[in-house]
Amino acid sequence: MKFQINKIRFCVSFPAVAFFALALVFDHGGNLLWCLISSVFHELGHILAMHIFKVKIKCVSVNLGDIKIISDCSRLSMREDIIVSLSGVGLNLILCVVFGLLKLLLNSDVFLQLLRVNLCIGVFNALPVRYLDGGQILSIILSKQCSYKTTERILNLVSIVFLVPIAVLGLLFVLQAEFNFSLLFAVLYLVYTIISKELS
Repeated sequence: MKFQINKIRFCVSFPAVAFFALALVFDHGGNLLWCLISSVFHELGHILAMHIFKVKIKCVSVNLGDIKIISDCSRLSMREDIIVSLSGVGLNLILCVVFGLLKLLLNSDVFLQLLRVNLCIGVFNALPVRYLDGGQILSIILSKQCSYKTTERILNLVSIVFLVPIAVLGLLFVLQAEFNFSLLFAVLYLVYTIISKELS
């Protein structure tokens, strides 16, 4: 599925559409809906920062378990590149404050749920793990000091060091939190993509 908004082309794969549709039908608690909304805000944070730095966005590609903003950030300075990478996490944390205030003012559990989801998405993406914003920032910093090969090796090692304890935590969630597979699935997906890239 392809469409365009304000000169930005969006490409959404059929498996992603099918998964989201099925998940929303069976997600009676509405947790997935809040995750999707918060993820959209996260990506809007990146898009806004790119717009501020006048980076042309070619396409936003949405696949199963992966959202990529295809753009040309090569002309950005190191500082600007880091700001763009941090902007998604930054918007999630700003929304945490907004939803926290709304929870206090209106005393609605919806705002508490949105606060929690934005906090989780923001903190998770800030981890120095490949394919996450924190990993992108680590890559930017390392690439200024090390060769491409060394940067890749360090990034993969740091990613695994962080992902192993998070995978254990995800397994505990599965066993204790009413079989919530979301964290474990996210970690296993990242481990799979890292190993696949290392072997390719």
